[in-house]
Amino acid sequence: MGSRFRRVAALSITGIVVAGGAGTAYAAISASGPAYRLARVTPADVTAARHAVGTLTPVRQADVPFSVSGTVATVAVTAGEHVTAGQKLGSLDTTSLKAQLTAAQSTLANANLQVDNDEASQNAAASTSAAAGPSQSAASQPASSQSTSSLRPLQQAVLSAQRHVDALLTQARIALGQARQACAAPSAPWRTTND
Repeated sequence: MGSRFRRVAALSITGIVVAGGAGTAYAAISASGPAYRLARVTPADVTAARHAVGTLTPVRQADVPFSVSGTVATVAVTAGEHVTAGQKLGSLDTTSLKAQLTAAQSTLANANLQVDNDEASQNAAASTSAAAGPSQSAASQPASSQSTSSLRPLQQAVLSAQRHVDALLTQARIALGQARQACAAPSAPWRTTND
C-alpha cells in the first residue's frame, strides 16, 4: 500500500505541475500587454450625434404687439429666426381700416353735397327776394325770413354731421397710420420664439 500511495502522490504532483505550467503559458500568451495597431493618419470628416432630452429657453425674448387691433395678414419670419432692426416681421390686414376710411369719406361727401344744396337754396331765395324789388320785398319779408329760419336748423345739422364725419375720418387716418407704423421695422433686434 505504501508504493501505491507514492505512485498516486507522484502522479498528482505531476498533474498539478503540468496544469500550473499550462495555465502560466496560457496567461503569458493571452495577456502579453496592450495590443497596438498601426495605421497611416489622413484627414477625414467625423460625424457624431448626441441625443439629449431637455428644455431650451431663449436668451432674449420679446412680445411684438401691434399698436392697433386687426387680423394678421402675413408673417415674414419663422420661429427661432434671428431678426434685425428694420426687418419687417409681419403685416396686418388693412381691409377693414380701408373700408372705415371709405365709409367716412362717403359720409363726408354726402354732408358736403347737402351743404352745397342748402347754400344754393338759400342763395336762390335771397336772389329772388332781391329781384322782386323793394315793394315786393316788404311783402315777401315774412316768407324769406321764414325760409331762412327753417334753413338754419338744417344747416346746423349738416355742419354737425360734417364735424362728426371729419372726426371719424381723422380717427380712420390715425388708425391706418398706426397700422402702417406697427407693420414697420422694430427698433431693436429680437429673436422670435415658439411659445
